[in-house]
Amino acid sequence: MEINTDFEKMSFHDASINDVSRSDSKITIVLSGIFISKEHPGSNGKDLIVQNGVMTLYNASNEKSLTWLNDVASVSHKTPEYPIDEIMNAKFDGSTFHFDGFKETMPWHEWFIQATSFNLVAFDVVETTS
Repeated sequence: MEINTDFEKMSFHDASINDVSRSDSKITIVLSGIFISKEHPGSNGKDLIVQNGVMTLYNASNEKSLTWLNDVASVSHKTPEYPIDEIMNAKFDGSTFHFDGFKETMPWHEWFIQATSFNLVAFDVVETTS
């Protein structure tokens, strides 16, 4: 199964990032636990969970990783090449992907990636009733 549209009809809440790699203008993220709503055109009308998938972000031109130790100011991330391992929120506005969540159980991290499109290849998908 491949998905490259309707990012907003997927939920990355509690999804795990297992690996991140970069080449040229692509960022490849190995993920598990992505929810795909039955409203998504690629779901065949079923709520799905991607247990194993790879999402590639295309035309990546800039990244920024932030760590929040309080609610006043952010600091530079200690491992910007792999800034989050558990996603709580994910958004895409057409030019920037924004992920936030945890790294090694420590809150709160943000990862901004300027990119133009995505492709999610789902290898292990199960239907869910919740």
